[in-house]
Amino acid sequence: MKVLPLLPLLFLLAKTGFTQTFLPVSGPVMEQEIAFNQANESYLYFNNLSGDTLQLRWRSLGVDMPGDWVADLCDYGLCYTGIPSTGTMNPVFDIQPYLKLIVQPGTTAGSGWIWFRVFEKDHEDNYVDVFFSLFTTGTTSAGEPESVAMKFFPNPARNFLFLENKG
Repeated sequence: MKVLPLLPLLFLLAKTGFTQTFLPVSGPVMEQEIAFNQANESYLYFNNLSGDTLQLRWRSLGVDMPGDWVADLCDYGLCYTGIPSTGTMNPVFDIQPYLKLIVQPGTTAGSGWIWFRVFEKDHEDNYVDVFFSLFTTGTTSAGEPESVAMKFFPNPARNFLFLENKG
């Protein structure tokens, strides 16, 4: 299940009056399927269009993820535990600055998103809104219940599932 209904609309409503000096490389939305029981890394890179040294700041504007998921953030400069409210990337000239999200969903299926506003350090009105949109696949097979006096076979089932009452 992918969750992305309002995110592009929010991006389109963003202020566009300032001459852009940077842009997200592959667009404002990083959509990615993440795997269970491992740390998943997602990157949003930015191109420096200024032709000069540029320093970017960011602010977290919203987070919606399953409660069991653990998320940490890195930018071009620091790594943080959790998702802080704001941060500053190191100055860049010929290196691509980035935001890196590290998500560990454990065994919890679901979807989530995080919304950031990235802007020039001294020009907060020159910004772009970017989003990480993440999702996991559903359960692929069922484990056999241990406390029920029933036998399920075969597991996983292809065409038929048989139930046997052991009681």
